[in-house]
Amino acid sequence: MIVTMPKSGTDFVDNALMRAASLTIPDVYSDPERMARLRTGYYGFDEPVVGIGNFDTQFLNAPWLKRYVQAGNMVSLHAAGVHYNLAALSHAGIRRITVLMRDPRDSTVSMMHHVRNGGPAQRRNLMLFLYLPADYYDWPAERQMKHLVRTYLPRCVSWVESWLGAFQAEEHDLSINLMLFDQLKQDSRSFLKRIADFHEIADCDLTKVPQREETAHFRRGEHSQWLEEFDQEDREFARVLIGDRIYQAFDTAAQAHRHRPRAIAATQVGDFHKAAHHWLKVLQQFPCDQAGFEGLDQALTAANAPLPQDVREAITGHFAARPDPMRWPARLVDAVTAACDGIAHSPDRVGTERI
Repeated sequence: MIVTMPKSGTDFVDNALMRAASLTIPDVYSDPERMARLRTGYYGFDEPVVGIGNFDTQFLNAPWLKRYVQAGNMVSLHAAGVHYNLAALSHAGIRRITVLMRDPRDSTVSMMHHVRNGGPAQRRNLMLFLYLPADYYDWPAERQMKHLVRTYLPRCVSWVESWLGAFQAEEHDLSINLMLFDQLKQDSRSFLKRIADFHEIADCDLTKVPQREETAHFRRGEHSQWLEEFDQEDREFARVLIGDRIYQAFDTAAQAHRHRPRAIAATQVGDFHKAAHHWLKVLQQFPCDQAGFEGLDQALTAANAPLPQDVREAITGHFAARPDPMRWPARLVDAVTAACDGIAHSPDRVGTERI
């Protein structure tokens, strides 16, 4: 079960996992006659689909979702992490879900080009979740962008908040694996391996997957490309709209990570090796969590395996300017992961297990 923000590499991830692990998607999507009917923009829960609508207007169809997942299908959606959908996932017996996020501003840029390139023929299908005026395709690109910045962008921000909120909510039993588009762009195979490991997908041969740059799924996909394509008015609108919302949502979710109390508890009983590995679990999902790095550094120091000086300096530099939570600092995460691997078999380690 994978949920992605639109224009965040959805097709690449779906096709790569199907190729690497011989996964299948619900057969309804291979029925051209039925799909043509669904693309009319109206269909009901009696259709064998996993949800009605799209993106933040999508409501999951729990009975069919359950049937497809139990049959071993991979299900990929754009749905928001709202209460109805969380309840539907629980009802369908879904216990693990990967959520792929992207900077909402970059998603907006990609959506504008996608809508523009698709032409008027796809307007009705897009109207499942996005209102486009009848004369939208007659507008110049600058006006089209302004429309999406004021209509689509706010909903992308809310979508991110919905899943970060779901990550910390206690009223459901979902285990949520948060992934960033920036990770995918840097190392697609490592990105896919993390998804496969999280979902315990057996026989996943990632050598069958082309590197991201070898595919045609990405127009550009650069991080912060919105800085080039938003004009000054759009940038100011985005600044006021977003403010600290995304940063605060990530920070709150990091505080709710289930490995955080385990790290604190291990520290309190003097099991610094275990504490370090629990802190690493937090940082592998939230590398914008400064307290997590501090906890890891303290645990490693107490375990007589302090972080190398160059890694400490890299951490200091990382937080000198508040890090963008949508960016993935691969080298930093790899460095602290290696530091934790270094104490996994230390001779003075007694009574602990590698996490």
